[in-house]
Amino acid sequence: MFEHLKSIYENANKLQNVKSDYHKLIMCNENNYHEFVTKFLHLTGEVKIVRGDYKTDFNDKLSFDLQKMIVVVNVITDTYAEFQKICVQAAHILQTINNTLQTVNSQTSFSISTTKSSTVKEALSSHLDIQCYYCKKKDHIVRNCSAKQKSQQVIAELTENDVPESSADSGKE
Repeated sequence: MFEHLKSIYENANKLQNVKSDYHKLIMCNENNYHEFVTKFLHLTGEVKIVRGDYKTDFNDKLSFDLQKMIVVVNVITDTYAEFQKICVQAAHILQTINNTLQTVNSQTSFSISTTKSSTVKEALSSHLDIQCYYCKKKDHIVRNCSAKQKSQQVIAELTENDVPESSADSGKE
C-alpha cells in the first residue's frame, strides 16, 4: 500500500529539478575534483545524458583553470574515460599549485608586515632626534602627527559642509 502511495505522490518535478541541477553544475577552483566527478556522473545518469556527450559536457563544466590545463587533451582524446583519467592528474597538479601559492602568499604578507613594523620601530628608537616635517616638533613622524590629523579632520568637515551648499546652489538656478 505504501509503495503504491509513494509512486503516486512522488515528486512530479523530480526530472526538471535534476535537469536544473545538472545545468547549474559547474566546478569552481576550490571544489574537490572527486566530489565534482561523482555529482556529475550521478546527475548524468538521472538526466539520461547520452554517453557520447559525457566528454564535451564534462569539459564544459570544469573550472576555467582546469580547462586551460587540459585543452590539448580534450582535442586528442576520443572517450570520456581517457579524458577523465588525465583530468584527475591535472586537477591534482592544479590543487597542489593553488595550495603552494596560498602558502607562499600568506607567508610573504606576514613577513613583509612584520619586517616593516619592526624596521620602523628600530628607526624610531635609534634616532631620538626625529622631527616631524609637518609641525616641526621632535619625537614623532608625520604619519603619527596629531596636528596633521586634526587639520585633515577639519578639511574633511569643511568639504562635507560644502557639498550640500553646492547642490543647493545648482537647484536655485
